[in-house]
Amino acid sequence: MNDTFDPNTNDTDNHNADPVSTEQNLNSEQILAMMLQGFNGTPYHRHIGLKFNHDAQSGLQAHFEKKPELMGNVARDMVHGGLISAIFDALGGVICSIELIEKYKHFDQKQGLRKLNRLCTVSLNLNYYAPARAESFIAKGKVIYQGSSIFHIAMEMHDNTGKLIASANGSYMY
Repeated sequence: MNDTFDPNTNDTDNHNADPVSTEQNLNSEQILAMMLQGFNGTPYHRHIGLKFNHDAQSGLQAHFEKKPELMGNVARDMVHGGLISAIFDALGGVICSIELIEKYKHFDQKQGLRKLNRLCTVSLNLNYYAPARAESFIAKGKVIYQGSSIFHIAMEMHDNTGKLIASANGSYMY
């Protein structure tokens, strides 16, 4: 049995999997730090340079820098729209994960972590407002609705000048 939380573990095949041992009692800040380390360490996120940061003042933010391999339209110097979609999808998942950590911090931690392992995207709708041509980008979001098994998240991405690049609404089941 693994005594640490691994956000990349898939619990869908074994609903009795134990992501955290019963002897371990982590607080929500420790779980959040481990989760963000896991998200920041995934090969895809490392490849695209996506970094998640969370603090009390700013909340959760996703940052990335423009790189040649992220370009969708080289002639127009634009970041690929599919990359923006993928970043919104990941951001929504992290927002939901943070909310689940908070929801279960006073209850059954093992149950909350199992729900994290089952979190999945149900739908993601995007609107693009401006070409993504700046040097860096930041995305933020917030919970619009949380039900007994679903979240609705609203998100926005701005460039380093503050220009709105895109927005998204996502639904996530847990």
